[in-house]
Amino acid sequence: MLETKIRVMITIAVQNEDKTAKDILRLALGELQNAKEGITEEQKENIIRKIVKSNDTTLSLLQHESEQKDMLIKENEILRSLVPKEMTKEDILSFINDNDINMVEDNIGKSIGVVMGAMKKNKFVANGKIVKEVVSDLVGGISG
Repeated sequence: MLETKIRVMITIAVQNEDKTAKDILRLALGELQNAKEGITEEQKENIIRKIVKSNDTTLSLLQHESEQKDMLIKENEILRSLVPKEMTKEDILSFINDNDINMVEDNIGKSIGVVMGAMKKNKFVANGKIVKEVVSDLVGGISG
């Protein structure tokens, strides 16, 4: 499914003579095709996120405004459009409150597991470090 979406986007990029979009989409498609057969859509999305993370790392090293910096920003916008948006701290907190997720008092690890399980069940995506921060604040508040 993700590969099909990328192929369509490559066709559009070629028609629009958008070299940056064409190149990054071909790279992403190649990475997905090089992955093990039978991987899940979620695993494919994680491959795309790794490319974004790599671009972010390179961006953080670039000191001044440049054509390369602009290109990496555009690449990341294109790649992020392929995968579900990751939840922010505020989104995670709202999700926990809206779904009456009960934290395990004095056990951050189990509480993180409960939240991550509920998020996965509802097909939400979040960075584990951010979930840990939110849960730590909540569990700290319960026991404190």
